[in-house]
Amino acid sequence: MVRCLSAFILFVLLSSPSVYAAGRSPDYPTGFDHPPSNDEIKTRLQDICVNVSADKARAQRRCGCYVRGVMKKLTADELEALRTTGHFAESAQPKVRALMASCKVQIDQQ
Repeated sequence: MVRCLSAFILFVLLSSPSVYAAGRSPDYPTGFDHPPSNDEIKTRLQDICVNVSADKARAQRRCGCYVRGVMKKLTADELEALRTTGHFAESAQPKVRALMASCKVQIDQQ
């Protein structure tokens, strides 16, 4: 249950204009003013993961594991959905949850 909640929180944060867009125009659902490159997606996922991590001492390593896994496991269509909507596609969500668990990413619940 906690893992599902953690994954859901990360999904919400990923699409939240206040966190994901970092002050960019809310007209673009991904927070960019252009379709983000894979490197921009990786950087944004890493930043969000580290910012919400419960274990700050291990966040860089664990979030790096998570982000590398996301970029490897998502299909081209799932990555395109993330790029254009700022959300993980429904088909990607089990992969994301599994990666959070295997990389031991825990979200700060405060």
